[in-house]
Amino acid sequence: MNKTCFILVLFFAFTACKEKQQARETIKITIEKFKIDSSSIRAIEILNDSAVIFAGSKGDIGIITGSAIKMIASKIVTDTIIPHFRALSYTKESVYALSVENPALLYQFKNNKLAIV
Repeated sequence: MNKTCFILVLFFAFTACKEKQQARETIKITIEKFKIDSSSIRAIEILNDSAVIFAGSKGDIGIITGSAIKMIASKIVTDTIIPHFRALSYTKESVYALSVENPALLYQFKNNKLAIV
């Protein structure tokens, strides 16, 4: 009786847990390296499928689209303060970047003009 129960339990354990495997969808991605002189990228926001906006540690803000880098602002200096950006956000009209220096400054880029908010 014990052998029969043991065999039935093993049979159900192996057959009940059997699940058909479905192949996962494979996605191919490529990674390209971009070099921006003397700046370390600290904040990244994804705009869409092919564009990323970034802010760096030496006052750099830019957009990467496809294989091109477009600098929105480069080497920003405000009253001898070079902002070290750590946060980044965007809306349909503006891009905002926040520095961590003392005093912390919030920069707004709108209509090709940079302003402190």
